[in-house]
Amino acid sequence: RDMFILERAKGAELLQSDFDGSLKYGIFYAEGTRLKMDGCVVRNTGDGRGIFNMYASVVENSVFSFCQKGGIYCQGSTIRNCHFVNCRGKSGAGILAYGSNTVIENCSFIKCITNYSGGGIDATGRNIIRNCTFEECKPDNIS
Repeated sequence: RDMFILERAKGAELLQSDFDGSLKYGIFYAEGTRLKMDGCVVRNTGDGRGIFNMYASVVENSVFSFCQKGGIYCQGSTIRNCHFVNCRGKSGAGILAYGSNTVIENCSFIKCITNYSGGGIDATGRNIIRNCTFEECKPDNIS
């Protein structure tokens, strides 16, 4: 259950906006969508990620807070100058990047906890993670 459904949208822009899932909803189901997000706050997601399944997108200068199914699930995207705080998920609480060509840079991950793997980031394939900070991020199955 997501608040917005964007399927294969090209050129969708989300600028300077605040999205609150009220601990009930995911925010964006973005299957195959090329999204540009800048200066947004995504918070309090319940039954879905902040952004799920975006493709070849750019997310910058945004905050993902208290995302209870994870912050971002993406492929081939650029995520820059973002903050992920108190995110939870099965894997990749902050970001789950599948496939290759995702670039994550200058981001911070604070208290992102998963059930299995990748407290802050879980990435498969050839991706770039550069200049990021991680504080108290871990899989929950480690004491």
